[in-house]
Amino acid sequence: MVSTISVLYVDDESVLLDIGKLYLERTTDFSVITTSSARAALDLMKSNDIQAIVSDYQMPGMDGIELLKAVRAMNKSIPFILFTGRGREEIAIQAFENGADFYLQKGGAPKPQFAELSHKIKAAVNHRRADLQVIALQRLYTVLSATNHAIVRIHDKKELLNEICRIVVDDGGFTMAWAGFFDGEKHLIEPIAQAGYVEGFLDQMLISTDDIPLGQGPTGTAFRKGMFTVCNDIESDPKMALWRKGALERGYRSLAAFPFALDTRNAGVISFYASESGFFTDQIIELLHEQSGDISFALGILDHEEQRIAAINNLKKSEIQYRRLFETAQDAILILEGDTGKIIDANAFILDMLGYPLEYCIGKNLWELGFIRDKSIAQHAFTELKTNGYIRYEDLPLETKDGRSITVDFISHVYNVGDKKIFQCNIRDITSRKVFQDALKTSETRYRRLFETAQDAILILDGDAGEIIDANAFILDMLGYPLEYCIGKHLWELGFIKDKSIAQHAFAELKTNGRIRYEDLPLETKDGRSIDVDFIGHVYYVGDKKIFQCNIRDITSRKVFQDALKISEIRYRRLFETAQDAILILDGDTGEIIDANGFILDMLGYPLEYCIGKHLWELGFIKDKFIAQHAFAELKTKGYIRYEDLPLETKDGRSIDVDFISHVYLAGDKKIFQCNIRDITARRHVRDALVESEAQYRTLFEYTSDAVFIMNSTVILDCNHNTEVISGCSRDQILGSSPVALSPKCQPDGRLSTEKAKEKIDSAFSGEPQFFEWVQTRYDHTTFNVDVILNRIVLKGDYCLQAIVREVPDRR
Repeated sequence: MVSTISVLYVDDESVLLDIGKLYLERTTDFSVITTSSARAALDLMKSNDIQAIVSDYQMPGMDGIELLKAVRAMNKSIPFILFTGRGREEIAIQAFENGADFYLQKGGAPKPQFAELSHKIKAAVNHRRADLQVIALQRLYTVLSATNHAIVRIHDKKELLNEICRIVVDDGGFTMAWAGFFDGEKHLIEPIAQAGYVEGFLDQMLISTDDIPLGQGPTGTAFRKGMFTVCNDIESDPKMALWRKGALERGYRSLAAFPFALDTRNAGVISFYASESGFFTDQIIELLHEQSGDISFALGILDHEEQRIAAINNLKKSEIQYRRLFETAQDAILILEGDTGKIIDANAFILDMLGYPLEYCIGKNLWELGFIRDKSIAQHAFTELKTNGYIRYEDLPLETKDGRSITVDFISHVYNVGDKKIFQCNIRDITSRKVFQDALKTSETRYRRLFETAQDAILILDGDAGEIIDANAFILDMLGYPLEYCIGKHLWELGFIKDKSIAQHAFAELKTNGRIRYEDLPLETKDGRSIDVDFIGHVYYVGDKKIFQCNIRDITSRKVFQDALKISEIRYRRLFETAQDAILILDGDTGEIIDANGFILDMLGYPLEYCIGKHLWELGFIKDKFIAQHAFAELKTKGYIRYEDLPLETKDGRSIDVDFISHVYLAGDKKIFQCNIRDITARRHVRDALVESEAQYRTLFEYTSDAVFIMNSTVILDCNHNTEVISGCSRDQILGSSPVALSPKCQPDGRLSTEKAKEKIDSAFSGEPQFFEWVQTRYDHTTFNVDVILNRIVLKGDYCLQAIVREVPDRR
C-alpha cells in the first residue's frame, strides 16, 4: 500500500486553504490539492487520483452539501469530510444523510484543529479501504464461482479465457483483464482474450518472456519465474516504465499477473488491472492465484478431451480403412474367435473363391468347413495356431462348392482386439501358378546361371589417401590374389593392372570428377591369364569421410550372352509396357462412368470422353451386354464382383481376355464402384520383372558397406558378408542366433541389453521404424559402438525385420 494520501481541499477562504495545505503536508502522509470552487473540485476529481475530499459548507455557487451529492453521484467510495464554521445540527444531519464520513467544525487554534482533521482523514481513508477490500473479496468469491461454472459449460479455450476475463471485469470490478498464450518461437506472450476498458492498450504491446527490458514487467516476470507478480503502484514502479504512460491514461493504477498451465502447450499468463493503487492485498492475491490454478486445470481437461476426440476419430478412420482393405483384399480371409476357434467373420472374396455364402461359414470351426478336404490338417492347424500364434501351409488342396479343386496358400496369425484373442486366416488361390511353373523353372535356371557368373569385383578406397581398405570375395575369385595382398595398396601398385599410368590417372580423375568409367580394360590374373573388364568408380561419403568404390566386371564372356540377352530384353520390355490394369470409376447410384485411367485408353483404344457418362452395358468393347447389366446389379447387391477370362473387343476389332474385378467404397457419403480390368496376357512378364527385382535386392543386400541381417522376433534368418566381418563370427554361427547374443549384459544407460532390444524389436514390428545407438560385442569379446536401423518388411508373406548395423569408430 502507498503511504501518501492524495487530498482535495475545497474552501472559498484562500488563507485557510494555505494554512491547511501547509499543516497537512508537514509530513509525507498527505499530498494536498486546493481549490476555492466546488465546481472546480469536480473537474479536479476527473483528472487526479484523489483519495479523500475535505470541503467547507458555505461557498458561493455550490455549497458543501451540493458538492457532496455531486461527488457521491460520481464516486460512492471516496472519503468525504465536511469541515465548516457553521455548527448547526441540521447541517451535520444533512451531511451524514448524503454520505459524509465525518463532520468537523472550524474554530479555535489551528494546530489542534488540523491535527483533528488529519486524524479524521486517515480514519476515513482506512475505513473506506477496508470496506472496499471486503467488497472486493466478496466479488472475487463470486468470480471464482462464475469461473468454475464457465469451465463446466465452455469447451473452447479461447472462448473460455474471454469469458473468464469478462467475469473478472463485470463481476470482480476490475478495470481490465487479459490473458495470453506463450509463443515459443517468438518468446512472447500473445494476447488471446480480453475484457474491460482496453482502448487499444494491447494492440502494440510486446511482452517478452526473456530477461530483457520487454520481459521485465509483471506479466513477463510472472511467466519467466513461474509465480505471480504484483505491481501495486504503476505510477512509481520502475519495472512499468515501458507501459506506464498507456496504463495511467486508461486509469490503471495497479496490476497483478498470474501464470497458468506452465510446462504444457497451453502455458500463458492472465493479468488483472485495478483503478486504485495498493489494491492487491494478500487475500485478493490468494483468491486470484486459486483462479489461475482453476484455469490450468480447465485447459488440461480441454486438452485431454481434444486428444480423446482425436483418438476416437482416428479409430473410426482406421476401422473404415481396415474394412475397405478387408472387403477388397485379393485374399480370402476368415476371422476366428481365439478361444473357441469359431468363425466370426469372412470377406466377400472367400465367397467368390469357394462358392459358399457368408452364413455357411459363420459359427463353424475350420474342420467343419466343407471345402477343407483333410479335417485333421484343420484341427492340427488350430492347435498349432493356439500354441505358436502363427501357421503357414503351402499348396493346400481345397474343394469349391461346385466340386472344382483349387490349390491355396493358407497363412494365419494371432492378434488382440482389446483383451480378446483373434485369429486371422488368409487364403490365397495359387491354382494359376502352375501355368507358369515350367517357364519359371527355365527362367530361374537361366537366372541362377547368370547370377552366379555375372558378378562385380569391388575395391573400397580411402578417399584421401587412395589406399585400398577393403575388397570382396569376387575379386579374389576373379584374379587369384588374396585379400591381404590388396589391403593398403594404391591402384597402381596392384599387380593385375598392366598399365600403371591408367590407374594413376583413374585415381586423379576420381578425386576431381567423383566418377570414372573404363570399358574393355585389360587385367592380368595371378596365374598369367588376360581378362577384359569394365571398371567403374564413384565417390560416396560415410559420415564425413570420402570413400571411392570401384566395381570391376569381367566382360570376357559377354558376347556369349549378347543375343540371348537382347531377346530377353525385348520380351521384358514388351511385357513391362503391357502389364497394367485399366480402371473405371462408376457413380454408385446411377451406374454411370465418372472417370477412367490412361491404361484403359491404351488397352482398348477408346478416348476418355467416349467412356464418361455411359453405363457398362453401353460400352462398345463389352461384347455381352447382359453380363454387364448383371454385373452392375450384382455389384449393387453384394458390393463385390469378379469375372475371370472376360472377353473384350478393342476399338480396332481385336479380342482380348481380362480379369474384371469390382468393389464398392465410400467417398465421403457417396457410394463409388471401382472396376479393375487386367489384361492377363502379360502375367508371364510380370514374373520376369519380379525375378529381376529379387536379383537387384540380393545384390544390394550382399554388397552394401553396412552389416545387414534379416530376423524374426527371436533369431537371425539371413545376413550379408559384412555381418560376419563386423561380428567376427561365421555365417553358420550367426544364423539361428539371437540378435542380442553378441551384446554386453547392459547398455551404457544401465538397461539390460535383452530388455532394451525387445523394446526396439517390438516397436519395429508394430510398424514404427527404429534408429538407435548400441554397444556390440565381437566374437573375441571386444566391444564397439554401432548405429542400428530396424525396419519392418514383408518377406514371403511374413513380417520380418531388416536390421542395418553401422560401426561408429569414435562416439563421443
